[in-house]
Amino acid sequence: GETATFTPLSTVANTVYTWSLTGALPVGVSGVTSGTVSGAGAVIVLSFTNTGIASQALTIQVLPTNPSQNPCEGTPVNLTLNVNPIPPLLATDTSAFCMHTPPQTLSITALPGNTVNWYDQNQAPLGSAPVINTNTPTQFKYFVSQSNSYGCEGPKAQLIAVINPVVKITSSSYTNPSICGIPSGSIVLNVLDLNDNLLPNYPVIVHYTKFQTAYQ
Repeated sequence: GETATFTPLSTVANTVYTWSLTGALPVGVSGVTSGTVSGAGAVIVLSFTNTGIASQALTIQVLPTNPSQNPCEGTPVNLTLNVNPIPPLLATDTSAFCMHTPPQTLSITALPGNTVNWYDQNQAPLGSAPVINTNTPTQFKYFVSQSNSYGCEGPKAQLIAVINPVVKITSSSYTNPSICGIPSGSIVLNVLDLNDNLLPNYPVIVHYTKFQTAYQ
């Protein structure tokens, strides 16, 4: 995905440089395989992406041409470009933890031989995998990528760590139905997390018995 540049030089003004890949692109390699540049300060820009697992050597032939003489072609020059592979995006999922469980280190599996790179929510590098503190219900956002032995780093994937609250019911109250046969009445529960923070509108399942029959 990166670019390589080659600046040809000629003693002939307005030389035209036609470049092209020699042979077919290897499997897993993509990019522009030919082009033309001309004039003073002409620059050939090469850009290829290798999604395979091994480095690929490409041969680029550059043919100079004097446009004012019939035209006249000069001696071609071959360039060798090594295109190293870029690792794929890591597969991530949301990591869920319960409140007040022991701190846990995030982990993810890279391809064999690759190194995992961790980043904070602002994509600043981290020296090691994050350790998730579960004291408070919240969520953390990180980014993670993998690098291979060629020193190439793949794209960053987002990873979310969620700390779910552990709830407790500290009190309850209720009102009886006012009319028989019509749903009415209410049950009010005071629901807190383990840090005694109120959890309004938190979904709960109420089990009760009516006429010796269990309901929920």
